Amino acid sequence: MYDMAVEKIWKLREGVDMANVRQLSSELGVDPVLAELLVQRGVCTFEQARSFFRPSLDDLYDPFLMTDMDKAVERVRAAVTSGEKILVYGDYDVDGTTAVSLVYSFLRRLTRAVDFYIPERYDEGYGVSYKGIDWASENDFRLIITLDCGIKANEKVEYARERGIDMIICDHHLPENDLPRAVAVLDPKREDCFYPFDDLSGCGVGFKLVQAYSQRYDIPSESLIPLLDLLFGDVEPDVMQSAQGYFFFVALSFPLLAIENSCAALFRAMGNSMISMLASLGMNLVNVCGNALLILYFDMGAAGAAIATLFARLCGAALLLVLVHNKKNEVYVERLFHYRPDFKIIKAILR
Repeated sequence: MYDMAVEKIWKLREGVDMANVRQLSSELGVDPVLAELLVQRGVCTFEQARSFFRPSLDDLYDPFLMTDMDKAVERVRAAVTSGEKILVYGDYDVDGTTAVSLVYSFLRRLTRAVDFYIPERYDEGYGVSYKGIDWASENDFRLIITLDCGIKANEKVEYARERGIDMIICDHHLPENDLPRAVAVLDPKREDCFYPFDDLSGCGVGFKLVQAYSQRYDIPSESLIPLLDLLFGDVEPDVMQSAQGYFFFVALSFPLLAIENSCAALFRAMGNSMISMLASLGMNLVNVCGNALLILYFDMGAAGAAIATLFARLCGAALLLVLVHNKKNEVYVERLFHYRPDFKIIKAILR
């Protein structure tokens, strides 16, 4: 057996300004050790510490800094106000499905003329497929929003245009020289895009679209908070940088919004006392795990938070699958879908 040991090189941070540490410790009323950790991470003033510990959606970068965002928002608005059918299309991986769930959940608040499409793994593969476009055309969709895919789908965008379908591309992969001739191409890695953070996930780009629409049409930013568990749970599995730009998602979504929303929906949707009891037990179990991960967050990083939120989603999904395979509970399943329409994506993935 070969020795696969890897040599590790430890690089210690340079010393910090201890006068800054003492001042921050005094202003915050915290132990100097914690103040030193904050200063090491660039949190050097009271205002920076307040933003760090009490982040707000208002601290996010302006979504309209992303090239084509204005075009994307106005096209979505036109579809919503005219009743056009919108198809939210995304890959079957973590980034694609969480992105679809997030954007679909948001649009369901605005219009009933919206559906989603997850391509068949073996039949269609990754990215936009001709089969998916044909399905959209056959079902009278006039706008497709792609998530985590589409940046290189030039021919398929033309194929959709020929069938009277507009496309908005929301992607984060490196584009080629020629961009698709879509209504809008949202990708922070475009050379002509000057959005300050270019390592967004596909779900992150989808969230910026949702944020921009809300900002333009006076939808309260607080209404977006229930979507953040999907966004944050997507970051680590999609191998994104755990940059400080993502930290606020931890603080806003980590009180296990997935538990608060998903289990609350389960309780409302089901009158079955046994199922309610199982949901209660599952909620308690996840809360225990979530609290433990919260305590260890600074050691485990974003991965710990991702585990907690994904675990929360899986608990809801597991209970859903029990119901789906029990014919006597079909009415409860439909009521559950009413409260959490994004759960329908689970069925699409398993087909």
